[in-house]
Amino acid sequence: MLKLLTIRERIKQIYSTKSKFIDPAIRFIITLISMLIINSNIGAFSLLKNPVVVLGISVFGAVLPKTLMVMMILMCMVVHILAISPMAAAVVFVTFFIMYLLFFRFTSKHSYVLLAIPLLFMVKLPFVIPVLLGLTATPGAIIPMSFGTLIYFYLNYFSVNFEQLIGANQDEAITMMTSMAANVFKNPTFFFTLATFIVVLCLVYFVGRLSVDYSWMVSAAAGGLLATLTILIGCIIFDMSSVYTIPMVIIGGLLSTILAWFIQMFVHSVDYTRTEYTQFEDDEYYYYVKAVPKIQVMPAEKSVKRINARKVSTNTRNKTKSDNAKRNSRATVKKK
Repeated sequence: MLKLLTIRERIKQIYSTKSKFIDPAIRFIITLISMLIINSNIGAFSLLKNPVVVLGISVFGAVLPKTLMVMMILMCMVVHILAISPMAAAVVFVTFFIMYLLFFRFTSKHSYVLLAIPLLFMVKLPFVIPVLLGLTATPGAIIPMSFGTLIYFYLNYFSVNFEQLIGANQDEAITMMTSMAANVFKNPTFFFTLATFIVVLCLVYFVGRLSVDYSWMVSAAAGGLLATLTILIGCIIFDMSSVYTIPMVIIGGLLSTILAWFIQMFVHSVDYTRTEYTQFEDDEYYYYVKAVPKIQVMPAEKSVKRINARKVSTNTRNKTKSDNAKRNSRATVKKK
């Protein structure tokens, strides 16, 4: 635990001094990974699949503000869909425009959530997001979480049906577009997943704010367990095989809980053994306060003292001469 806190403090120190370099690097990596995911799932527009273009978009995303970076990535997704079906691209574009009106103008600080959810679905760790948002955000984060889940289901649909969509004529494309809308907006898997994420986020948020010891740890474990059990029940009731498998849910739920618990140790590190209680009053209220101190660990500072070898040898000679002079003076005194 102490080593983890020391690492956290070192990371904070490094970030505070190098943030102007670290932030663009993070945006570059996020843009690059997002473009690779989009190209691997719906890479219909060949120009955007060119490695040079992908690298150029990633560099451009590194210098953009966070919100504009996310919007640029979503527009690249629309361009890919446009190469498959203009009508499907219009539907997706309208969805993203509504997303802009409801999300970017009010809760833009959670922009990364839109990109993190599809990525975590790809690596089979989707439950990290609701647990982590419950620990670090407010219920207002339900909005970006919902849109991030919708983006993943768009990607999943185009990935599964890519061959049929790319070779369809205009009449078939209209049918496919209707199928896309039904697959997303009438899909019980989508609504069951979204409802589970919302319930887990609210559970973690409210349990984590209870005035009990280790509430954050308990809420993270409870959220991960609830998400795993609920999705397992959904897999039994509905046909959710296009998104989930039972081994993936069990293993992913366990790993998601461990990862969320590990992250909350960095965010909420307190020492419950030094909890203090106090109370006071004013003209209208009595106040009962529970104060839990944060654990502060300062990394050890290493100081290196350089010794000049030439200076040491000079000092040694001077000291030897001084000692010899003292001996000679003593010998002279004795002779006298």
